[in-house]
Amino acid sequence: MSDDAIIKLDHGAIQRQNSRERSKADFAESEAASRKIPTTLSSPEGKRLFVRFFNSVQLNTHFVSVIARTKLAHEVVEKVETNLKDQIEKFSAEANEAIIGARLYARPMDYDARTYDAEPLTLEVKVISAFGRRYLNC
Repeated sequence: MSDDAIIKLDHGAIQRQNSRERSKADFAESEAASRKIPTTLSSPEGKRLFVRFFNSVQLNTHFVSVIARTKLAHEVVEKVETNLKDQIEKFSAEANEAIIGARLYARPMDYDARTYDAEPLTLEVKVISAFGRRYLNC
């Protein structure tokens, strides 16, 4: 490829940089213990949603599970955690049903929905809460 090409492939460098910058900003004030989970995301929409929401969701649920307990009654925090858990499970079930439906729809056409031209985003995800782990497994 010549140096004057209109399109230059970066092989995923920009998305890795964006992911690193986003995670640095979100975790700047978190001093929680974490578990590192190797993760690979291929879907462009999945990568976008992960980079945009994952760390924010973790910080907010960490706040509820840990910080809120210092100011609120245990029962209030438990109620909020149960509500969050129920919502995550509900949305996971809906997403799984949609994926199964898409696979059933695509199978007769011999369509492989897992093929993307963009490089997959491969990183070690810092998980600081059970909700983060549950969200990541969805």
